[in-house]
Amino acid sequence: MRLKIVYLLLPLTLLADILPFQTIEKANEAYKKGEYKKSAKLFKSLNKDDPAVAYDEANAYYKAGAYDKALESYKKAEGIDEATRKHNIGNSYFKKDDLDSAIKSYEEALKIRDDEDTRYNLELAKRKKEEKKKKEQEQKKKQDNKKDDKKKEE
Repeated sequence: MRLKIVYLLLPLTLLADILPFQTIEKANEAYKKGEYKKSAKLFKSLNKDDPAVAYDEANAYYKAGAYDKALESYKKAEGIDEATRKHNIGNSYFKKDDLDSAIKSYEEALKIRDDEDTRYNLELAKRKKEEKKKKEQEQKKKQDNKKDDKKKEE
């Protein structure tokens, strides 16, 4: 009788292994078709403790423009090619215009592995930060000049 129980449970075990695989396939297909939100939703339905699943989910969220969700998932994907993961975290922060965090992430990625794309993105983030700072200074200067002009008129 024990043999029959094992025999009956075996198909359930095989089915449990097949279902996540099918979901991964569907998620990857959706990603390839540019259906990033659908892909992210499918990845999210899988094992949340698996860093590889979290990484794929993060990539789908990033492509869908959901940068906060991408960051959440990238942070859960520790252990998956750390240099690339940090690079992608930097990209997500860059897209959110959080340049300080982007710069920090790119620098962390470069400590792990030197990479031309990461160096390029780091320099781009630094330039954008500098431009943003100059623009803010110009706006402040204009506001100060307007205040001075009003005082002169009085």
